[in-house]
Amino acid sequence: MKIIAGRGFSRAALISLFYIIIPFLMLNERALDILARPLLAEHRLARADAVVVLGGGFNKRARILGGGSVTRLRYGAALYKKGLADKLILTGGRVKKWYPSSEAAAMRKVLDLLGIPGEDILYENLSVNTHTGMVHASAVIYKNGMGRVLLVPSRMNSLRAFLTFSGRGYTVISSPTPYDWFMDRGFPLKGKAWRGLVHEYIGLVWYFLRGYITCL
Repeated sequence: MKIIAGRGFSRAALISLFYIIIPFLMLNERALDILARPLLAEHRLARADAVVVLGGGFNKRARILGGGSVTRLRYGAALYKKGLADKLILTGGRVKKWYPSSEAAAMRKVLDLLGIPGEDILYENLSVNTHTGMVHASAVIYKNGMGRVLLVPSRMNSLRAFLTFSGRGYTVISSPTPYDWFMDRGFPLKGKAWRGLVHEYIGLVWYFLRGYITCL
């Protein structure tokens, strides 16, 4: 009986410890920053043929571009307006059935409102993830004879995106957004940040096993 009680106590103690530690980590910005840092691939900005903006999804409740897409699009447009590239390439299909349109189509409408000439906007609307985004964006890059691109993912997604786009016959300059939209808004968005962190680490391993990237 003592052994059973001891096991029960140990199990209860571990469960209690879990519920104490996990919320602490989720609210601890330093822990999040330390674990997210290896996922960042950021290069010095340089002139390129195009800025490639990766889609970041829709807001399900409002049926509009989500924070990830808007943050990337704004930064990509800013790079274009600075004269760092003559073209913008938008990537992102209709990833989920409830999406009102493809991500690329929605982003193009925003760029039209910003006054960016239509002839400078290229896009693909078939991709559903980072790998297929690379495949379809590369087709656009090859078709237009481009040799260098500025790649705009989120900061947390930047390493996987850079490794996925690398070695495809053109130079990739990783230019992630200056910040991730959910990182400075406190709990519960900190939980979203942690989920994103886990997603990226698992994604790196999965992409390596599938041969989408050749090194880690």
